[in-house]
Amino acid sequence: ATEQWQDKLNYKGEIPFDVSYLNIKQPQVYLDDITYALKHNLPSRTLISGPPGTGKTAYAHYLAELNNRKLLRIKCSDVLSKWVGESERKIAELFQRAHTEEQVILLDEVDSLLSAREGLSAQHELQFVNEFLTQIECFTQPLFAATNFSDKLDKAVLRRFDFKLDCQYLTSTQVVELYKKLTKVRTLKEAETQKLSSLRNLTPGDFALLARRKK
Repeated sequence: ATEQWQDKLNYKGEIPFDVSYLNIKQPQVYLDDITYALKHNLPSRTLISGPPGTGKTAYAHYLAELNNRKLLRIKCSDVLSKWVGESERKIAELFQRAHTEEQVILLDEVDSLLSAREGLSAQHELQFVNEFLTQIECFTQPLFAATNFSDKLDKAVLRRFDFKLDCQYLTSTQVVELYKKLTKVRTLKEAETQKLSSLRNLTPGDFALLARRKK
């Protein structure tokens, strides 16, 4: 009745997360500050944006696990309801639960939750975004939000984040390193290295797919 015995689906990365492959436009000291805030349970808010597969969601899970913190991942299906007012109630309950149990929150695909209000017409849609903004403002624990489309977020949402990380694709050197690590090949032929180095717009997520194919 309390849903405590449900076998819920949980996030699990196909390959171990390695923070050295998280390429951000901002100075690396940002990562140290975010880790410090999480370690000392400060109510920091971090927005992670960038192409799919760059490690946005994995980074939040990695930090929480590193600091022995429970992570509450909030998706659209957790809060959306067909009944007017029900979505706002669910949002309030989830934030209250995270506050009481001192859980870190991850708003996954946050662009689907907090779209710019200029493009919203229905009153219940505006109420939904307003409730989220209020809860974020009052939240007492570290909070992360991940998105592939930061330009779709409400401007008031962007102003509420202390840290904004823009994730980028892997460098050619990182591509070669990850390939060798995944295939367990110590050395590559020069032609193979050149071909790998010529590939563009690759992410750790692409190598996760390669790991799944190997299985």
